[in-house]
Amino acid sequence: MRKYLFGFVCGIVFASASAVYANDGIRAILFPVKYEFNGVERELEPGYHTLKHDGRTYVPVRYMAESLDAVVIYDEAKKTIRVDDRFDAISFVGGVKAGHLKVVKDGNKSKVTGELYAGQRYFDSLYERMMAAEDPNKVELNAHLAFYDDSSKLLGKVAIKVPFTTKGDQLKEIEAITEQDVTGYSFATLENVWPVPHDSFLPPDLHVKDKSGLLGVGYMETIKSGEYTKVRFPMGVFKEGNYRIEAVVTYYDEQGKVLGTAEINTLSEGPVDVPSGEQINIVDYETAGKGDFTKAARYTLDVISSKLVAEK
Repeated sequence: MRKYLFGFVCGIVFASASAVYANDGIRAILFPVKYEFNGVERELEPGYHTLKHDGRTYVPVRYMAESLDAVVIYDEAKKTIRVDDRFDAISFVGGVKAGHLKVVKDGNKSKVTGELYAGQRYFDSLYERMMAAEDPNKVELNAHLAFYDDSSKLLGKVAIKVPFTTKGDQLKEIEAITEQDVTGYSFATLENVWPVPHDSFLPPDLHVKDKSGLLGVGYMETIKSGEYTKVRFPMGVFKEGNYRIEAVVTYYDEQGKVLGTAEINTLSEGPVDVPSGEQINIVDYETAGKGDFTKAARYTLDVISSKLVAEK
């Protein structure tokens, strides 16, 4: 595994003892402290150290920045460390996010510009676990930027494809044209990032179904982002055919209070179950909703409309 350690003290060599020395004569002490971010205690990750020198505490900039959801980039040419917390279009894939988005109306469409960040830990994860990427030196990152209004209604999506090398944290400019006018969006998210590491080949359990038995969803992953929650879950159609489906997932707390909703708008093919017992046509679906669903006790699924269509 390739690791890149960023710190505030350049040239420091960590020794086995508590004292740490640099070539220019600076003497620092390893400082065993705990960290708490917005009320949540976190352990210092392996490879990072906290130092004390001349009455001041020096902390690893990467650990601090990423713990606060910021991006860290080191510019070798300028000898500059850039810390930027304006990358708020997050994804479920560690080390991949978009930011500095600008949306300008272009007729009935919108022109979207911004930056896409891919970190070294993302590239490492691709090649440490069984991966779909073939070339160890480069990868084409595919994703969708999705835009939602204040009521969590999806305004539109746009596909992006950006080539990266696999060495070091990187920022790339993005530019795309949406098919819809998304200039009035309140929340943007990065969805369907590919390639991703394969953690498991076991089919997921679609344990929550709508009343008609048409659609099912499985275990929900959530990420809170401002006033919204990003959601990802496995989804499948249980009836044969291709269906255009609009549905809503509703989230509840332990007392049964509604925390919020997230919409599903999909064209999916069924059935999930085939005579051999094999599960097919299960997809990972991503959406978002206004509210905090991260501690939801349960959720329900309701199909609002469904239509059997001739083709996908």
